Amino acid sequence: RFARPSRGRWGHMKTFERSGVRFAYPDNWTLDADAPDADGGWTATVQSQDTAFLLVSLRPEADDAEQLADEA
Repeated sequence: RFARPSRGRWGHMKTFERSGVRFAYPDNWTLDADAPDADGGWTATVQSQDTAFLLVSLRPEADDAEQLADEA
């Protein structure tokens, strides 16, 4: 369960939700999300106007974290 973001500190929030992954981010950040690929994988990036960013990637075809690290 997700905690409700504070509107006073961060202002208004938007929500990203796909494939069971959900997160909130400030509405003045920019979202760039790829369309799901053939395996159902995708990447979403949110970025502030300054230097902060968050990158979330779902790769269901990967067997484990070591495989993902080898591919990076």
